[in-house]
Amino acid sequence: MFTSANFLVPNATVLVEIGVFAAVLGVVARFVLPRLRAAMDHRQEEIRSAIEATQRARQLLKTAELDYETRLSDARRQASAIIESARRVGAYLQAEARKQAKEEHDRIVARAQWDIDQATAVARDQLQQEPEDWTSTQSH
Repeated sequence: MFTSANFLVPNATVLVEIGVFAAVLGVVARFVLPRLRAAMDHRQEEIRSAIEATQRARQLLKTAELDYETRLSDARRQASAIIESARRVGAYLQAEARKQAKEEHDRIVARAQWDIDQATAVARDQLQQEPEDWTSTQSH
């Protein structure tokens, strides 16, 4: 009959291949995987540190933004107060200038009226004396 080998029964080649595979697997497990795991753990720790640093930076940024908004709001309030104060001072100075101008105007008008009254009085006196002068001039 058939004298060929049964394919279900392992022969020496298959056993050697299994042995070599096991040896390679053992070398990889013993020398390569620990280094690979260490590198992966190191990289994972770097990533974790970077994430924590990013979270801290975001928190600092949020705090800085809040501080910025607070300071900006304070600066706007101060600017508004300064502007309002300047408007009040301007209105006061304008009113004061108008008051002084009115006083100066009234003083000038009063002085002019006094000058007019004086000139009128002098002219009246001269006119009252002139008829006497006319009568004395006409009789000669």
